Amino acid sequence: STGEAGGENTTTPPENATSTTLIIRNLPFDWDQRKCQEFINKDHGGEYDYLLWFPPKKSQRINISSYAFVNFLTPELAQRFSSKWHTKSLAEDPSNSISIAVAKVQGFAANYIQYNHLLDGGHETLCHPFFAEESVNSLSEEEQRQAVEEAEKLRSKKREAPKEGSTVVIRNLPISFSGLDGTQDWFDGEGFKGQYDFFAFIPSKKRGSKESNPVVGLAYAFVNLVSVEAAKECIEKLHNKIVEGSEPLNVVFANLQGYEVCAKHFGGLREPGGRIETWTSKESESGATKTDFQ
Repeated sequence: STGEAGGENTTTPPENATSTTLIIRNLPFDWDQRKCQEFINKDHGGEYDYLLWFPPKKSQRINISSYAFVNFLTPELAQRFSSKWHTKSLAEDPSNSISIAVAKVQGFAANYIQYNHLLDGGHETLCHPFFAEESVNSLSEEEQRQAVEEAEKLRSKKREAPKEGSTVVIRNLPISFSGLDGTQDWFDGEGFKGQYDFFAFIPSKKRGSKESNPVVGLAYAFVNLVSVEAAKECIEKLHNKIVEGSEPLNVVFANLQGYEVCAKHFGGLREPGGRIETWTSKESESGATKTDFQ
């Protein structure tokens, strides 16, 4: 159960001049993401960049209505939607009045960071969020990094890391590893050249934007090896290894597993010139750019 994490501030129509994200309550219990999106698209298509529908909460027997969060492109569009639909009834459920309020989690970036993990497909859930591609591509480098870290954190909480698989995560890379190419060269030099088909590099995190600021989070990488055996060899060879005097590497099986899952997840974070860099064998063979997922 994902829960009503977005919450709400009030049951009255939002009047906040800066709010763009709303919670819509009392939707029909038998709706799903598709029906909810069709309802909003009918009169408000192209006016929002995020929509996430939730089924009725099992813990509340009295409340049999579903609900959803939607982020509009501007506060004006959000207010117009609220004014039109707050306390109105739908033809499918005339006995119920829609309730609209300002959500606690505001803006596209904050909601993407919190819910992008639901895009992976590895969750037993009825929740399948819509995120507009243009808004995903407009995320800042820091927001991209937060999205990756939050998704990995949530996966770790929900289940143990798989006992085996083809994808590994390599943490605590040296500060000198500042880009994908150099990190791949190091990995190839460790004996794994030609043994992987996907590589994602997430750079070290600094406090603030200045290059001279101290590092508060070391770089790490996701690598999908060509076989489970190759992944096991990678972990056995590199885990706890000290590279260039840095902290011992932490190499384990990733929660993201397989080429397709990795390509889909990191493909949603692509941003030409961004700091999160990716490489796939398919791109290398076709001559495509590192961030051009097919």
